[in-house]
Amino acid sequence: MTYILTPVDEHAWFLWVQISISYIVGAIIPITMPRRYTPVDPLNPSKDNNPEQTASWFFLFTYTFMDPLIWKAANYEHLPYEELPPLADYDRSEYLVDKSKGLLDPFFRKKKTHIFWGLMKLYCSEYARLTIALSTMLLAGFIPPVAMNKILHYLETGDSDAYFRPWMWVGAFFVAPNIAALAYQYYIYIATWTLVRTEAILTQLVFDHSLRIRMKEDVAGGSVPSTPTSSRPQSVLVAAEEVHVEPAKESVRSGENLVGRINNYVGTDLGNIGEGRDFLLIIVGSPLRFTIPNELFPAA
Repeated sequence: MTYILTPVDEHAWFLWVQISISYIVGAIIPITMPRRYTPVDPLNPSKDNNPEQTASWFFLFTYTFMDPLIWKAANYEHLPYEELPPLADYDRSEYLVDKSKGLLDPFFRKKKTHIFWGLMKLYCSEYARLTIALSTMLLAGFIPPVAMNKILHYLETGDSDAYFRPWMWVGAFFVAPNIAALAYQYYIYIATWTLVRTEAILTQLVFDHSLRIRMKEDVAGGSVPSTPTSSRPQSVLVAAEEVHVEPAKESVRSGENLVGRINNYVGTDLGNIGEGRDFLLIIVGSPLRFTIPNELFPAA
């Protein structure tokens, strides 16, 4: 691999046998072995699991676990809903809402905080993985220019001052883009995953909260109409009818306003919240884009 460092037992064939066996046992088998299904509720496990839950890491990163569904859909003009894989238990709305109530629902939160911090607490592990995927993608994206620079430098000067052998840079030139592509796809996968979950959670919470408001208004504004007696004057009867009609109109206006606000929350505001999921591109991506080239090419 290098011109300077050489292994002590360079010519021992048994060394490469050990390296090959260690690579197979330590890398190939773990990433291709199916994962164990771990239910989110041990007392109520799912009868049918989604292939995503038990797919190996290699199949998960390459989306190979979707191949059976794709081949099945190729035999249908329109794939029936019954043929789709079951929803994973950690993606079901009841589990997501129960998990996020204490962080996002104002009726259950202990203290008033911005919704951003609630979402960050809810998706802390997801955004940690997004940070790792984004950093890997950016770092791998700068390896091909470095490899090309080293290859051209070797062709120009030979191996007089080279540290790594040329085949290392040739391999890095082709391997790094694949790593960057896998990291990018994993980033998109996790980001879209959080978007769909957030939409499901917030939609459910908005409708639950609107039902609470509706029940509160019905209880507070409810009135039992009284039947006028014949002993009352006609002017009093007319005035009473007018008094009872006006609150009904105000109640209708209030209900229409509430429906409009709910539609605005679910339609516009929910979309705006989801579109802000890629803020890591500014907080993490921009500094890395400036620091990595300076570290790789200090003379430039």
